[in-house]
Order: sequence, then structure tokens, then C-alpha cells
Amino acid sequence: MADALTDPHSFLPGDGLALFEVSRRFGARLAVDRVSLTVGRAEVLCILGASGCGKSTTLRIAAGLEKSDGGRVYVAGGLVEGDDGAGYRHVPPETRGVGLMFQDYALFPHLSVLDNVAFGLKGLPRLERIARAEEQIARVGLSHLAGMFPHTLSGGEQQRVALARMLAPRPAVVLMDEPFSGLDSSLRESVRAVTLKHLRTAGAAVVIVTHDPDEAMRVGDRVALMRAGRVVQTGTPLDIYNRPGDPQAASLLGGSNVFHAQVKGGMAASPFGATAAGSVKDGEWAEIYFRAAAIRVGEEGIAAHVRAIRPSLAGLEIEAELGPEALPSGAEGPSVVLASAPIGAKLTLGGDIRLSARPEDAFVFPCLDKGCRA
Repeated sequence: MADALTDPHSFLPGDGLALFEVSRRFGARLAVDRVSLTVGRAEVLCILGASGCGKSTTLRIAAGLEKSDGGRVYVAGGLVEGDDGAGYRHVPPETRGVGLMFQDYALFPHLSVLDNVAFGLKGLPRLERIARAEEQIARVGLSHLAGMFPHTLSGGEQQRVALARMLAPRPAVVLMDEPFSGLDSSLRESVRAVTLKHLRTAGAAVVIVTHDPDEAMRVGDRVALMRAGRVVQTGTPLDIYNRPGDPQAASLLGGSNVFHAQVKGGMAASPFGATAAGSVKDGEWAEIYFRAAAIRVGEEGIAAHVRAIRPSLAGLEIEAELGPEALPSGAEGPSVVLASAPIGAKLTLGGDIRLSARPEDAFVFPCLDKGCRA
């Protein structure tokens, strides 16, 4: 599937979801600004962005819970939102062929697991409705809880009931708004894996909204970065991670160490060597981003002192103070950086260490205003 601005007439029935130039305004605030996205069947697109960036409103427009002020929305090739040439068309949520899941799962407390899952199948004969609900409950491994009520279930079990209810009508498109954020960290990864397995088996086009970069990188076949109502970059997780499109994207995806340098001879200087300045011209100031994972503790490199040691699943994160001689001429930057070390590294608070990084692992962007300099 194309990432954006695909010709809607080429989006054939049986595909997934397409948004073209969709906008939504609340008073003076433009919450969604000409957003174009496509996601195909059996594909997972994660919309990643901070709170208030417009990602949930975009999802609600796709679902039909919110009317757009412009643009078009297609589900399985059919127009469900926008001007069809004969006037504005707004297909209600219940007839869009879209499955929805939100943070709180919205289970009916007075209905059993079976009745919750069967609730969205009212158009079917009773026996068929019950059979399909039982089938979905079995698929998520909760047949033994079919007669139980939501308040008796764990968070993970409630999430699986909501998943079964969402998939029971066999929607062409599945829309999920922060579906795992309410789970304990110990449950989140396992429940997320089970959910994705069932979504891929169902073959639906899936859009997941999240503010968690790690989740987006783990879950999405593609990721759309959203900021101030606009999609600013789309691509595979590897593309987004390796080639962030601007300083905000680099920072969101772990670019926590930022230096500034005046470009000379096409190079931007940092404590870890000179990096090719790309489009930044000689004499202009550049921002140089290093991820903590790119700065490593070793036997060689610049001198630093350990200020903090924090274990993580990937190893140790080190907060280190650089010596005054670390910054080369023409460069500015923080005296404290975040670096990484293997989990078994023998480090002590206040101890001396050496830090190194490959200049090619840095991301360089134009310094667009005076405030970007350290």
C-alpha cells in the first residue's frame, strides 16, 4: 500500500481503509489537518504521537464517531465519509464495517462474556449469533469464562473479551485507541502478542493509535508519525527509526543527546567526531542527535564520570558527565549525556569511564531558530 495521497479510485473493494485530505476543526483549533493515510487488509498501521496531536480524532473520523470538515474516508473501497458528488456522505459507525476498541474496552457490566460478544451480531438469527460468539470466545481462549461477568475478569481477560466482540462481526477494518495502555507492564506484552496474532488471522486492516514509540516500533507494519494535526512521516518501523525526518522525530525515537555546531567543510563537529552535515550549508548551525544506545562505554573514547546507572531490558543506561575538553571548537552541547553499557559492565557511581560513538550514527538537521542552540 502507498503511504499517502493515493488515488482513491485505485483503492479497490477488498482493500482496507483510506483517508484522503481529512480535516477536523474545533473552534479555532485545527485538530486534524489534511491527513492522508492508507492501510491494507492484514496490515497494521500505528499512528504515533503525543497527547493532543490529533491521532484519536483521526481514528474517530475513520470510525464515523466524528464528522470531518473536509476530505474523504473509504472503507473496503466504498466512500463512507465525504462529498460523493451528490452531497456530503456520512455513513454511521454501525454500518461502516469497522471494529472499534478503546482503552476502557467498554464491556457491558450486566452481560455475560458470551452476551457481550454476541451483542454486535443482532442482525443474525439467534443460533448463528450464539455460535459465532462461542467461536470467537474459543479463539481468544476464554470458553471456560463464557458465563462470567466482566467485573470478575482480570484486565487481560477483559481485553480478550473486547477483542472477541470486536472481531465477531468480521469487520474489514479494525480501529484501536491505546488498547494496551490500561494493562500492567507484566501483562501488556503477552496480551498485545495474542491480540496481534488474532488480528492478523482475521485479515482486517488495523489502525492502532499509541503515544508509546516502543509499542509502535514493535507492533506496526508501518508507522505514521503525527504532530499538530498532521502526518509528518510514514514508513516501516526500521525506516522511521533509521531515518527520522526531523529533530522532533529523532527526539521521540530516543535521540536524547543533542549537540549544536557550525558547519565547516560540510561537517558538523561533536564530542564523538565530525558527521556529514547533509543539507546544512557551511557557516550554518546544525543540530546533531545521538541516541543513548549509540554512545557506548568502552576502553577508548572521551573521558567522563558516572552520575547515574539505570538497568533496563536492553542493558544499562548511564548518565555521564563529560569533561570540559570534550566539546571541540565550534560545537556546543550538554555536559551530561546518556550512554549505554552491557548489563554486566562493572561501573561505579562517580567512577571514570570512556565514551565513544560512531559519527555516522548521528542524525544531523538544520538549526532552524536561535533557541535550538545550547
